[in-house]
Amino acid sequence: MGLPGMGFQHPVPPPPPPPAFFPGSASLFEQLDKRVMVVLRDGRHLVGVMRSYDQFSNIVLEDTHERHFVRDIFGDISLGLYLVRGDALVLMGELDETREETPRLRRVSADEIIEAQQEASAEERQDAKLDWLFQDLS
Repeated sequence: MGLPGMGFQHPVPPPPPPPAFFPGSASLFEQLDKRVMVVLRDGRHLVGVMRSYDQFSNIVLEDTHERHFVRDIFGDISLGLYLVRGDALVLMGELDETREETPRLRRVSADEIIEAQQEASAEERQDAKLDWLFQDLS
């Protein structure tokens, strides 16, 4: 006989399948061993192959380059193996190397991009100086 309500019990349903997209740092798994671009809080752009990550979203980039953009050109400065703290990451995306070159941007050597940055910086300083001189005259 048994106690009332102790008869047939329904089977326990199986647990739901894991989500296809894990929230948090677990979702970085899809970028392992792929070429990625990372934008940091200080504005730098790093390009490298993501080799490892941890629960804090700290990542290890291999064959890392710092990418600089000046007007219609860009260039990479080699950094090597790089560890990026997770709290410094703003944005990360996988790069399609076949589409990296665009008609609007032209790749130049590291020396050329550094020279272009110095010229652009000098122009900005000159423009700022002219703005200050103009404001003093009024």
